[in-house]
Amino acid sequence: MTVEGVFVMGRVVSALPAAGAMQRIDLRSQVQQAHIPIASFCLRYTAPLPACAGWQPPGDRAMIETVTTVTPELMDALARLLPQLSDMPLPQRAHLAEMLADPHTRLFVARDEAGAIVGMLTLVVYRIPTGTHAVIEDVVVDADQRGQGFGAALTRMALDEAVRMGAGVVDLTSRPSRTAANRLYRRLGFTQRETNAYRYMINPAGEHGRGGDLGVE
Repeated sequence: MTVEGVFVMGRVVSALPAAGAMQRIDLRSQVQQAHIPIASFCLRYTAPLPACAGWQPPGDRAMIETVTTVTPELMDALARLLPQLSDMPLPQRAHLAEMLADPHTRLFVARDEAGAIVGMLTLVVYRIPTGTHAVIEDVVVDADQRGQGFGAALTRMALDEAVRMGAGVVDLTSRPSRTAANRLYRRLGFTQRETNAYRYMINPAGEHGRGGDLGVE
């Protein structure tokens, strides 16, 4: 299980200051074969589960970081990545700072070997009467960096953090047309939920115009 910090080749190599003990584990030792049902629209990962089938660390190309502060580099990366995910206006610095200060929210970014931010993912953990759940949103990898393991590394980091924060399940949605994204989530251990997804638009101007997993192939 990983903690907030830098994640390279399946292990924590540089942890950020955090309360409590920090654990390190090589995730490669967890990888094993399993038969996972085909993923489709609403998907769920139940923890603890055997490690995902078919997942392999993305080599030395991916470095995953937990974002803790709003920097010019982050704003520039969001300006490049978010238009590939949504046609809505970019978030303001104050909104991002408030989000990062929320103890139940994590923003992860992926860096390539040159140190550039090439992907992002948001994890939110919440409590309801039936347990502690998590949801993955706003997953995007730069168009010219897809297919190189960044989406898998981001999702694996989010799953580990969700388990660390006490979540029993992790949900996400993926449109059936996103065949590569669905294939990725299936490999990582998500299973299709037999349910319908509904949305009530309280503030349409504040909602993304597209799905939450666009562009992770």
